[in-house]
Amino acid sequence: MQSISKFYHSLEAKGIPKHKTHDIGDFEYCDKYGDNCDFPHTEEWRKQICISTVIDLFVNYETFRDTWNDEELLKAAYQCSHFTQFGPQDAFNI
Repeated sequence: MQSISKFYHSLEAKGIPKHKTHDIGDFEYCDKYGDNCDFPHTEEWRKQICISTVIDLFVNYETFRDTWNDEELLKAAYQCSHFTQFGPQDAFNI
């Protein structure tokens, strides 16, 4: 309970409302939580893809799903073994 109390206090100090407790867009929180169970930190390319998608959502709500402007980030995703069932050498030969 003390840990939870400290967490809520830290949110309050940052000006984050309590109802945003489980906001998964907070990568710092996700990485800190992962440290508690030896889970690896979120890859930088994955963070950038999420941020880019949210920005595109706000800028162009009607068509943000129709285009992809982050080819370099997508290439990094294809290199990750968790992203696809294929190995990195097979990802571009589909």
